[in-house]
Amino acid sequence: MKEISTAVSAMTQPEILSFESVSNHSFTINGSSVDLTLEDVEIISEDIPGWQVANDGKLTVALDITVTDDLPE
Repeated sequence: MKEISTAVSAMTQPEILSFESVSNHSFTINGSSVDLTLEDVEIISEDIPGWQVANDGKLTVALDITVTDDLPE
């Protein structure tokens, strides 16, 4: 189980997007094939400091909320 958790945590953004679109992903763990479905995991988004992030399905929008001198009060 720990090896599966490590493999899932190491997934890249393109791998996660593919997983979400096809609803399954296969890993090779210690020489054995492990197949996961979306029902097996919980995919969450984390905020980026200084950004406001929202998503709806496959659409994600990030807004830089840093106030600069260029913005009038």
